[in-house]
Amino acid sequence: MTAAETGFFRGAGGGVFELQLPLSENFEQQRVRGQLVRVAEDGSPHVEVSDDEGPKDEGPVQPAKNASKDEWVGYALAVDDKLTVDDADAMTRNDLVEKYAK
Repeated sequence: MTAAETGFFRGAGGGVFELQLPLSENFEQQRVRGQLVRVAEDGSPHVEVSDDEGPKDEGPVQPAKNASKDEWVGYALAVDDKLTVDDADAMTRNDLVEKYAK
């Protein structure tokens, strides 16, 4: 029997937790919103490594303009370190797109 794949994530309080992948719907929603961030086991930034390339860290990927508000909240939180979850929640999806779309 193979072991379940896991990943390490930093929560809103700063603690690092090992969670089973794929994430449950609740944890995935928190990840999309930026409240749960994938990290390495020691808490350092997580870097995806593929077999044919070296490490890649391309930063946050902008969601489609018609993506959900949760995706835009997560993106806005990833690109604006002064923005809080409460402030992002108070904005409409269209406000987030207008302010953070490139």
